[in-house]
Amino acid sequence: MAEFFINYGLFFLKVLTIVIAIVIVILAIVAAASRERKEGGSEGHITITRLNHQFDDMRDALSTALLDSSALKIAEKSKKAEEKAKRKEEKRAAKLAAKQQVKGAKGAFASYKETTPTERERWLLRIAEIMEARQKDLVDCLIDE
Repeated sequence: MAEFFINYGLFFLKVLTIVIAIVIVILAIVAAASRERKEGGSEGHITITRLNHQFDDMRDALSTALLDSSALKIAEKSKKAEEKAKRKEEKRAAKLAAKQQVKGAKGAFASYKETTPTERERWLLRIAEIMEARQKDLVDCLIDE
């Protein structure tokens, strides 16, 4: 009878060991899945952090600490002049692009006014199809603006 209880105890310990091992594996899988969800999941999300402002602030702090007041004033003036020149160039480029677009639109209108309403309808329907197919991209662009 003692041998029966010893065999039963050993059997019970083996079963208990297997059950504990299974529970540990299940807990490890659940922990990995929850960690993956917290980190953004497997959907391919990318987090973009813009560091430009932080680096600009660090550069300004270093300049303030290392340069004397006259050199700092000269550096600030040159920076403002560069920014002004950049804005002026961007404005000129935008104006030139607008003129080119108006010129292109005038040229396109000459051929467009000669098309039939049926052709125009087909064009508009095709444009609508393309917009519907790229709806996600269009929404993303609007959100970014």
